[in-house]
Amino acid sequence: MHSISIERDSHNRKMDIDLPLDENNKVPVIFGEYGWSGPTLTKQFDKLCYLVTMVAAVELKYFPIDTTKTGKQLFVETEGFKMIDAFVRTQPGCNGLSLDLLTLNLEDADWKNPPLKYVDIGEGYIDHQSGIDQYKSLQMFFDKNNITLEEVVTDGDVWILIQNDNCRYDD
Repeated sequence: MHSISIERDSHNRKMDIDLPLDENNKVPVIFGEYGWSGPTLTKQFDKLCYLVTMVAAVELKYFPIDTTKTGKQLFVETEGFKMIDAFVRTQPGCNGLSLDLLTLNLEDADWKNPPLKYVDIGEGYIDHQSGIDQYKSLQMFFDKNNITLEEVVTDGDVWILIQNDNCRYDD
């Protein structure tokens, strides 16, 4: 996405968590594609998947070429993943996040000098300003928007708007 806005209504309508669970009582998150525009994210699962994609986009950087860890191992070590997983585990009957549907391949970044590795997140994508360039961590996203993880996911009056910042609204 090119620009993200957090919108709040004044009602502060907190909702019970209603996330899909797999057979292991885990939330099977997916990476999304968030380009220059898209739907307003209002559903808990959609907002959670956006946040998981953001963690992958901003917290997975380059790694030593001789790393022996997998992409999934590196992902679960990020602070953002730990934060989301811990939050989801506080919900009744939920055992955390399932990564079964995620692509997290460790690839060579041979254009770097010295060569490094990076984690390819497949179809997951967040456009530059909203993710990689603007925020260095999920916590920075929350801090800059003066909001918490719980508010984003559980407040029915918090929406994530995906917008294009390259044009004027009066065009």
